[in-house]
Amino acid sequence: MLSFLTKQSTNLRMTQNYTANDLVRYIYRETSDNENAAILMQLECDEQFKNEYLILLKGFSKLSAPNCLPKIETENFILNYSKKLLEHS
Repeated sequence: MLSFLTKQSTNLRMTQNYTANDLVRYIYRETSDNENAAILMQLECDEQFKNEYLILLKGFSKLSAPNCLPKIETENFILNYSKKLLEHS
């Protein structure tokens, strides 16, 4: 019986609750293999954590896709300015 209690308390100490900050690191692939495994396990076991992950992932996908481009006039202004700098150097 005592060995069972020792194993259980050891497992509890090794368990870490990951945060939204860790999820962001996970999405950007900045976590280690061990962290990845633990985060995946928490995603499977914790519905609230999984919902938070899905919200962050949805936001990440919107950030990845550019939704606006500069005006052609802005691009031309920058190119012309660069040409003038080259001419005067």
